[in-house]
Amino acid sequence: MPIAAAALAAGVATAAATPVGLIDVHFHPMLPAIKQLTAANPPANAADRAGLNFILDWGESDALALMDASKIDVAIQSLIPVQGMPADPAAAQAFVRDVNRQAAELMQRHAGRFGLFAALSMTGPDQALRELETAFDDYGADGIGLLTNYQGVRLGEPVFDPVLAELNRRNAVLFVHPIIGNIPTPRVYNLAIGHTEMPFEATRTIASLLFNGSFDKYPNIRFIFTHGGGAVPMLVDRWAQMARQFPSMSEQVPEGVNATLARHHYDLATVAHPTPFASLSKMAPMNHLLFGSDHPFLPIAAGARGLGDLGLSADQYKAIARENALALFPRLAARSASA
Repeated sequence: MPIAAAALAAGVATAAATPVGLIDVHFHPMLPAIKQLTAANPPANAADRAGLNFILDWGESDALALMDASKIDVAIQSLIPVQGMPADPAAAQAFVRDVNRQAAELMQRHAGRFGLFAALSMTGPDQALRELETAFDDYGADGIGLLTNYQGVRLGEPVFDPVLAELNRRNAVLFVHPIIGNIPTPRVYNLAIGHTEMPFEATRTIASLLFNGSFDKYPNIRFIFTHGGGAVPMLVDRWAQMARQFPSMSEQVPEGVNATLARHHYDLATVAHPTPFASLSKMAPMNHLLFGSDHPFLPIAAGARGLGDLGLSADQYKAIARENALALFPRLAARSASA
């Protein structure tokens, strides 16, 4: 599918004003396994189905052209099935096997342009640990990308402790992305799920990790939460007050809610705008904020342009655009140092 001339023109204009090459930590390649799963499980809601065409028409050459136009040096792949992981364990495992292999092949075809947050099926601890080992040891993944829930069970629940323990042992980066497929949510008019529900899904899962003690038990995991942590910046002080009131909550976050959440990382997909950014930047330090485009669900050029509209200093811009990501990902840092 040809790239729209307007999108390319916007990207070129953005690139001309961008002083450094960007590292995009929130990039969804619509690989064959994702397209196949999406086509086989179309959303029931008309507003959600309307988004299928651009997913199914995605192509890597078009994506690379858009990256170049917005001066994105590297995009780290997030392998998110739109409707969530298949409920059948065998189907989920087959999807993960295929999509991780396809993502690794994309990295090989375009050396240096793509990283990888590998997917796990989470169908059982032994299977997930095997997939995790393959991702790091065979495919050289930069981290793991997990959904906020699997068949309605959130990441903070004890069933997922073996996976979090292994990620902790490896000092791994864990990219957490919301998905609504298995959570019944009330509809607001006929809006697509992404228009309203995604930020709240992320928020609920961050709460599950926080108040089940996962952040305290697994301090070596470097979490990245998408979309600026959803509604968390607006709730952080409310949660902190609740923790002070209820000992059963406070004992799960011994360093305090604010300090715990400030340890982790947040991408700016959908929040590269002065209003939400003001709240996020009060919750998390500037060196824990990362550029993310959310391609192809959002235009790459819009995210790059939004970063330039935040009124950042040159050093702050460079940190969010690439330096903070280089600090998280040794492979990218080594490549940058040798370039």
